[in-house]
Amino acid sequence: MIIDTLKNFLKEEQWTRATIEKYNENEFKEIDIFIEKIKSSSPEELDEAYKLIKGFVSHNPRTIVGLYILGNLAYFLGKKDDYDSFIRLIEIFKENRKINIADFLLKKILSYDKNNIYALKLIITLYQQESGDKKEERIKYMEDLVRADANDGDTPFKLGKYYEEKAKNEKDLNLKKEYEIKSIMYYKASLRRFAKSSSPKINDIWNILSYELLEIEKEPKDTKKDKKLEINFFLNIASIIAENNKDMAITILTELLGLYYQEGINAEETLKDLFINRAISLAKKILEMDPANRKARDKIIEIYKEKYKNINNIDKYIENSGLNEKKIDIITAIRRFEKEIQFMTSNYVYHRSWGIGKILKIEEDCFIIMFDDKKEHKMTYSMALKSLIPLPDNHIWVLKKENKIPKIVWDNVEEEENINKNVAEVIRSVVLSFPDRNITLEDFKIELLPVISSQITKNITKDSLWNNWWNKAKSIIKSDKLIGCIKEGRLSYFLRETEISNEDELITAFNENKVFMDKFKVFDEFYKEKYYADYPDNFKDMVSYFYNIAHDQRFYTYERLLSYAVLRIVSRDKDVDWAISSQINFDTKILNDLDKVVETLEMTYRNEYRKEILRLIGDYLIENKEDYFIEILKRDPAKIVDLVIDEIKNIYKNLDQVAVNEKIEDFVIEMLTTSFKYNPYLNFWAVRYFLEKELYKKREISLESIYLELLYRMDTLAKLSLQKKLGWFTIPVSQNNVKDLIKFGDNILFSNKKLNFKDFILQNDIINNKEYIEKIYRLLRDLMEYESKDRKKIIEELKIKYPDLEKRTTEEEIILINYLDEKIIWTTTEGLEKQKNKLKMLKTEKEKLAEELQKARDKGDLRENAEYQAAREKERNINSEITQLEEKINRSKLLDLSSIKGDKVIPGTKVVIEKNGKKEEYKILGFWDTDETKNIIAYNAPIAKAILGLKKGETVEALIGGEKISIKVIDIEPVKI
Repeated sequence: MIIDTLKNFLKEEQWTRATIEKYNENEFKEIDIFIEKIKSSSPEELDEAYKLIKGFVSHNPRTIVGLYILGNLAYFLGKKDDYDSFIRLIEIFKENRKINIADFLLKKILSYDKNNIYALKLIITLYQQESGDKKEERIKYMEDLVRADANDGDTPFKLGKYYEEKAKNEKDLNLKKEYEIKSIMYYKASLRRFAKSSSPKINDIWNILSYELLEIEKEPKDTKKDKKLEINFFLNIASIIAENNKDMAITILTELLGLYYQEGINAEETLKDLFINRAISLAKKILEMDPANRKARDKIIEIYKEKYKNINNIDKYIENSGLNEKKIDIITAIRRFEKEIQFMTSNYVYHRSWGIGKILKIEEDCFIIMFDDKKEHKMTYSMALKSLIPLPDNHIWVLKKENKIPKIVWDNVEEEENINKNVAEVIRSVVLSFPDRNITLEDFKIELLPVISSQITKNITKDSLWNNWWNKAKSIIKSDKLIGCIKEGRLSYFLRETEISNEDELITAFNENKVFMDKFKVFDEFYKEKYYADYPDNFKDMVSYFYNIAHDQRFYTYERLLSYAVLRIVSRDKDVDWAISSQINFDTKILNDLDKVVETLEMTYRNEYRKEILRLIGDYLIENKEDYFIEILKRDPAKIVDLVIDEIKNIYKNLDQVAVNEKIEDFVIEMLTTSFKYNPYLNFWAVRYFLEKELYKKREISLESIYLELLYRMDTLAKLSLQKKLGWFTIPVSQNNVKDLIKFGDNILFSNKKLNFKDFILQNDIINNKEYIEKIYRLLRDLMEYESKDRKKIIEELKIKYPDLEKRTTEEEIILINYLDEKIIWTTTEGLEKQKNKLKMLKTEKEKLAEELQKARDKGDLRENAEYQAAREKERNINSEITQLEEKINRSKLLDLSSIKGDKVIPGTKVVIEKNGKKEEYKILGFWDTDETKNIIAYNAPIAKAILGLKKGETVEALIGGEKISIKVIDIEPVKI
């Protein structure tokens, strides 16, 4: 049907030979109705229609209908080779001066691809030739072009001028401010783009923004923040320009330096220091680029003289520093000068042996300093420079010494604003006080915790006090433009000489970082804070970085998967989808290495990215999706299990909800009963899910057994950790992991308000079951090494109910504790004698071997003597066996079989058990007594360990070989030897 209609459509155009004048927007809108029908047809018809129209256009290259339908279908199907059908059509209408149709077609392209640079440029050109009523639309498309084309500097320059003029003529203050902000934003974008090419327009834009910057410096802090123009932006632009044209960079920086210095001379006192200090920063930047620049050297001396004009001997300080000496490195001279200028009367200094002192007097070549233990201590000028560190007035040690630290503890809401300001000042003082203005979190704590403790009256531990305070202080640090954060390696903070916004800091960090994960974290923050609105170029550069990583097989799996996640998230976000200009092609081969996929998913970052990676698997894995997800879970330490379950549900979204829930429940049951050995994290998650969803009711499993089994598993973790046998688990489990898992277990037991273990255990039918309570008590008590208030409370409750519980449990467990002690090897006399005989044989063999070695030595060159080398290897093996066997014999203890009564399962008893309904008989003896032919097993064999301490008729559920087994003790009697 569709194909026949399409053929008639094309045939009609071919035979009627319609002229170009026939076509208007309504004609194309009618064709659009037919195109929508083609799009909604079956895949087979759609493909046939596409091939038909493509063939028609190849034979009729100027067909209007053909080109229009082909262009629409090409974009709809993603057939890039035919995108230019629209462009060919536009050229036809332009030639015939049908501008309105060209406009319509350009908008059609932009409806499919709003970042199409060709279409944007052409529609802007068309609107420039139109009357003024198209001006606002043209501006909108120009703004779209700025986002789409990161290399275009002219368009943002024109937009900057446009909004600058609008701001001048606008009387509404709010609109005026909005236009000023936009003007600055576009001028900045233009300057950033031109900076890479040494364009002559750089000087014009630099000058416009320079004068704007000086005016902003005089404005209130809130206005400065809104306009987002800071000196650091100019320093960064100069660095970019210097890569291609250092002379130009120095010239424009010198011009800005001159403006700041002149403003500093004429400014009122409140702004004077700001402008002078900015001028010094600019002079330093120039001298970093060109240390031999004499003009900049002379200028910084001039600025220093202005800054310190009230100091009588300023010329002496300049002379001593070497600022005037060409032979002395300028950076060294600046550091020396800035240190020495602080040696003034009444200033503080620090000596590593005598502590903090105060300069009382400066004589010709002598300092008189008062230290706590050295009053009026004299020190020569040269010695003072070598051994003293000058401390500025706002140094944290000075503030402490003079008791000038303001209140920095939040007590009430009314004081919050003032406290925030105090905290900001004190934090700056602390950072300023450390070498290189760089400080770690631990340094902060050392300096400020005593201050905080002295200001607070609440009874709270120091760690809690610090954590509460620091969590609030972090937000103040983040908003402070002078304090930066280094997240690579050990977290540290530093103080800048010039302010920088958080967005500029992130841009710099992204460009300078070399490590993928560091770049990724910077990008994530930049994206979350929506800085892309003001910095589209930088955002596009960031996204381009991830695009290149994703599509390059040379990079690691985690880098490529995370990059794909970034691209997919950005591509769905209508605010930023313009940042991706090329099609995303997922490489399914990445999914072949499951371990690497799991490793990526377990990395620390927001769940949004984990979800996206899981969706990638769901979208692109063709077969066995559920099995793949299950394998992920088997390797996952319960970090992403909920996300994976959601994806498994998504696989079966076409099934009814009941069927989906059944599948999930079956999976949880499997994880509950079989997963502890290979993944205790997943096993604990399954227990939590089982309890929270109350599946024990549906599956008719008693809560008593679930709670007891969970405690047994927590106990197993603790014991394996103590015995350093955590290698028993299939996935890696460390000592710290054990602590986390036991906390997880506690969380399952006590955090569920609807089903709390404490409430359960204190129910009459449970607490009156003394045999069950004894087991629970023993397990809870043994876990007390891992502190828990909840467990402690239950233990106290149980001891009140059963005062003899501790005594009974202790007597009962002497046996178990001794036999489970890995340091002791229990054995019978017969088993020990076997090992002693084996030791004698080894020693005898060693003596014989010594004779063989001597004979081999007598044959000459030992390096070429194969007999000698073989004998030496055998000797090493025997020595190793002897050492190990002696060590084990020394740790051995004999079982006292004469005292065995047979009332409990202990070593020395013969037991008959029922295992999953099948009877089996075992003799439980020592480590060296095992004999499968006689059904003799060691006391530390899995089955023996499971039933140790049980009485006749008692039952236990145990995990043996990864399988949950029910064992009942049928009979017990002493072993007869």
